[in-house]
Amino acid sequence: MTDMPERIWASNCIDQQAWSPFDNLVAAAPYVRADLPPKVKPLEWQIYGADSFFAETAWGCYFAQWDDEIGAFFASLELGQHEDPIIIQPQDVETMSEAQAAAQADHTARILAALAQP
Repeated sequence: MTDMPERIWASNCIDQQAWSPFDNLVAAAPYVRADLPPKVKPLEWQIYGADSFFAETAWGCYFAQWDDEIGAFFASLELGQHEDPIIIQPQDVETMSEAQAAAQADHTARILAALAQP
C-alpha cells in the first residue's frame, strides 16, 4: 500500500516562472495512478412505479421490477424503443435489492469490458 494520492492534476503551463498550483485549472489534465483498479459509478435508481425502479445510462435504461406472471423480481436493460429488453441474469430473484445488484453487476461488467487492460 502506498500513501501517494489517488489523483493529481498536471497543468500545461509553459511559463514556469509564473506557475502556481491554481493556474490553468481549466486546462489541467487529470492523472490517475495506474496501479489503482478503475471505479465504476453506481447506478442511480429512481422510482418508476409500484415495485419498479429505473436507472438511466449512456446506452439505455436499466429496470428492476416485480413481475406478477413469474411472481419474482427481475432486472432488464432496454437499449432503445424498438429493441426487446435484455433480461439480466440471474433472473427471478427474491428481492428488489437483488434485482438492482444484478443490474449493477451487468452495468459494471459492460464498462470494464470496454476499458483497455494495462
